[in-house]
Parts: sequence; C-alpha cells; structure tokens
Amino acid sequence: MKNKIINFDMVEQGNYIISDYKSFDVLGLKEFISNMDDNLFKYYTLAEDDKLERVSYELYGTPDYWDMIILVNNMNPLFCMMHSYDVVYKMTENLVDGYQEKYPKVQINPFHEEYMRSKYQEFCNSNNEANKIIKVVKPEFIYEFIRLIYDEGFIS
Repeated sequence: MKNKIINFDMVEQGNYIISDYKSFDVLGLKEFISNMDDNLFKYYTLAEDDKLERVSYELYGTPDYWDMIILVNNMNPLFCMMHSYDVVYKMTENLVDGYQEKYPKVQINPFHEEYMRSKYQEFCNSNNEANKIIKVVKPEFIYEFIRLIYDEGFIS
C-alpha cells in the first residue's frame, strides 16, 4: 500500500529507494489529531477481513485515504484489523505450536495443551473484537480534516 496522504522522503538504501519514515513527524500528527474536535469523527464497524482501502472508498469515494484511517486510530494495519474467525483460529494454533517449538523438551499433557489453546483463543477473540470498531473522519468533514493537517504543515 502506498501512502496517499502522508508523503515520506525517499532515501537510497543500498540498491533500493525506500521511504524514510523518520522524515515525518508522525507523533506530532497523531497528537494533533487526538486534540481535534470529536464532532469531526464517527465510529465505523469493520467486517471480517475488511481492507482499509475498501473502507476509504466506501466512506470517501476513493481508496486513497487509507493511511489517514491508520493515523486517526493509531493502528498497525497488519495487526489491528478485524479478521475472520478462521484466521483467529489459525493464529491460536500458531501460538500453541510456537510454544511447543520454543520449548521442545517440555512435555505438555493434553489437558494443559487444551487449556492453553482455550486461553489463547479467548485472547485472540478479545483482540479481534476490540479491532472491530474504528474511528473515522465523517465523510462530510474529510476535506476540512485534510485542510487542517495541511495548514499545520503535516502534509504538503
């Protein structure tokens, strides 16, 4: 996903041109957003395995504002999205398998393995539910929101 709202400086790293994420005052922008009037925002319920580009398109008529949604929610798009419960189940299985791989000499009896699986499942489901609702800029205020962060010098 290429950032559309935020433009990072590009730097050469070996044979690659990469984004310099330190070239942008992300913390300052997050603080600025957190102090904005709550009337600019509303809450949105994500569907299982939803994509930020789709949410942006539904709300604003363009997929280009996905990075703004990340900033408003202070989220990591890889780990802070609503997933299908099949994905959550696989995450649970990977956690249990990872524990067994990390401690191969430890014999886990079936009762403890099932208890660990149950607790991981509960933890993953809880996180998944917490990621279901995100904060978004109300569509009627999107251009005002962009103007405000532009006027503060966060975007050009």
